[in-house]
Amino acid sequence: MLAAAPQRQAFFDQALSGIDAAELEATLRVLRVLEQRFRGMAAGER
Repeated sequence: MLAAAPQRQAFFDQALSGIDAAELEATLRVLRVLEQRFRGMAAGER
């Protein structure tokens, strides 16, 4: 499992190299909103 770590890191480095900070921030904001909605649904809120 440890042998796969450098390969996995290289994959993420390559995948994230084309994303600028503003795009990453916007994506994280969307994920936070979705997380809140799913947590609300799991708690039975509508």
